[in-house]
Amino acid sequence: MRFLRLYSPWQWAVDKNDSKHSTVQGLNRGPTLQTNGATLWFPMWFYQQWETLFQGTPVDNWNPKMVSIVSDEGAWRDMPYTAGELHIMSDRFRRLLDQIAPQAIQWLRFRIRTPFGQTLRKRYSIANYMTMRDVIDRRASCLSRGGTWGLDKSHRYNIDRLVLSERKIGDANLFRIYGQPDVVVISEKGFEILVRAGISGCTFAPLELTK
Repeated sequence: MRFLRLYSPWQWAVDKNDSKHSTVQGLNRGPTLQTNGATLWFPMWFYQQWETLFQGTPVDNWNPKMVSIVSDEGAWRDMPYTAGELHIMSDRFRRLLDQIAPQAIQWLRFRIRTPFGQTLRKRYSIANYMTMRDVIDRRASCLSRGGTWGLDKSHRYNIDRLVLSERKIGDANLFRIYGQPDVVVISEKGFEILVRAGISGCTFAPLELTK
């Protein structure tokens, strides 16, 4: 079975321009879905605290009244563009992921306004992935020069080539990777469900696996 990385528009824009990135280098990229459209921006204080969303733990004090500003009234995608590694998803996207991996995501609702203060009746949520799996094949993966298998301050390994162990993944359908928490992995089964539904805004790329 194949497993793929689920990219946000921002993540894909960064990775496709970085030939040294571990999850893109040497891989045949999956289908790229349209990413141009509405762009969402969050308060600066939120960007400074969002590392809590990459730890596989629930957010207990979330305020659904938090406001995001839309700066481009383009097409509304199922995963709109926002700066950074957050995954913002429409209610349609949310329902499909809940079908693929029940109870695997804490959904954090927020409000959307225009720069002129008008509140829009658009329903989007931030995906806080609850499942974190230690699935890196450390023998096959390559650390960056001088890197070690010790986590840095952002809970990441410094890796040039990322290889996952299919045996360690098991029957998981959707999860973050321990040591590379910015990488969200989806099974081929889940990928096919999303593509058949015509989910827009995100991109997929196959990940390298060992048995």
